[in-house]
Amino acid sequence: MSPLGSGLDRALSFRFAISDDSLATAEESTRVLLRKFVEPLRVTWEGKSHLCLPTPAFVTNTELLTLCWYELTVVNTKGQIIMQDRLEGGKKESLEELTSVTRDGKFFAVSAEQEKGGFMDLTDIRRSRTRILIYDTNLRKRISSVQVVPIPKADYDFALSRDGSKLAVMIDDHLNIYATGAAEKPTERSRQPPSSASTLVIRKR
Repeated sequence: MSPLGSGLDRALSFRFAISDDSLATAEESTRVLLRKFVEPLRVTWEGKSHLCLPTPAFVTNTELLTLCWYELTVVNTKGQIIMQDRLEGGKKESLEELTSVTRDGKFFAVSAEQEKGGFMDLTDIRRSRTRILIYDTNLRKRISSVQVVPIPKADYDFALSRDGSKLAVMIDDHLNIYATGAAEKPTERSRQPPSSASTLVIRKR
């Protein structure tokens, strides 16, 4: 492999996503760069905003997930848009750099938060609302959402199960497990609007 930054005159993110045959990274949080292991880097996708998160995520070996403020985009390795979704909260809500993708690439989840405080509020900026959105890549749509309760104060992470039917959410000293609805047949999900996932287990450490 040639040096990763070879031929580029801008700063690259120090974080990368990797698939079975490619690497992906971001250039100044506006462009997604891709390279096969034996090829130079090339621009695969360019965002409209300087508020894109610096690390793309592979959904499959040929599809990449990029997060920009309140809009997510899945593109293929040729740069063609596969799907897009915008948060209902618009600019008041923003996507976080947390994702989870099932091993087969059929489902993925992202986190969105709202904040309050700061400036004229004269208080520290703090998280006021958090939710996790689950997507079906075959249907190209959001199928479920989880309201994260309680609001995380420090530690926060989540992961989809192998088949996408369960979502484990760690919130400080809590571990919550939800049913996502992903186990339903695709034809059944296609008839329904995005739903709230149901809590299966709430366990405090």
